[in-house]
Amino acid sequence: MITVVLVLSTIFVGSVMKGAIGIGLPLLATPVLSMYLGVPAAVSIVSIPIVATNFGQVVKFRRELPRQRYLAPFLAAGAVGVVVGTVVLVNAPVALLEIGLGGAVLTYLAIQTFLPPLVIPDRLSRTLGGPVGFLTGLLQGAVGISSVVSITFLQALKLERPAFVGSISAMFLMFSAIQIVALMVEGTMTLERAGLGILSLLAAAVGMAVGDRFASRMTVTIFRRAIFAMLAFLAAMLVANGITLL
Repeated sequence: MITVVLVLSTIFVGSVMKGAIGIGLPLLATPVLSMYLGVPAAVSIVSIPIVATNFGQVVKFRRELPRQRYLAPFLAAGAVGVVVGTVVLVNAPVALLEIGLGGAVLTYLAIQTFLPPLVIPDRLSRTLGGPVGFLTGLLQGAVGISSVVSITFLQALKLERPAFVGSISAMFLMFSAIQIVALMVEGTMTLERAGLGILSLLAAAVGMAVGDRFASRMTVTIFRRAIFAMLAFLAAMLVANGITLL
């Protein structure tokens, strides 16, 4: 019962974050659940609401996707990366997974907070799409969080909101769907974890609706800073715990 409450409440809060600032479900939920359930279980559970929450946005912005020249090589290479990353997830020591997960979150926060905006010219987007896509998929498969690469890359392309949201949603949808299949083949996606993921769909839907209201009632900057501070604390704890397990 405690596990169910933890999963539902964590997915809810992560979905509030996604509804308010457009990102954050795996970024928040995966580290929190990993602290209690372990990285493989957390990645398995969170992958299901990721698919559900991004499907609608892909449908909404589907007309933008064919115009993105980098997207096809990005998704193709990323699909391979997800499979390779899932093998790492299943076989790597727990300590390394925790350090990798915490490190990915801390790196993302540092890039977003301290580094100047990166700009990638349109002519380079297709060339970089494959390598960046593979690295994104690898991180998604191994630790369940690829924002450090995917969001940084898309922001550097200076996309309009429909193209950005459509692209990031297509990535998360495709990579998470492939990951679910890979986890099932590897035996990591158990019936219990799948059930918890499906059960969390309602919490995700309610959380995104609440997040939309948050965005209209408080400044996004304040909300974003509060979430970033909490993420930094959780990520640091994961890294520290992983180091103690070495």
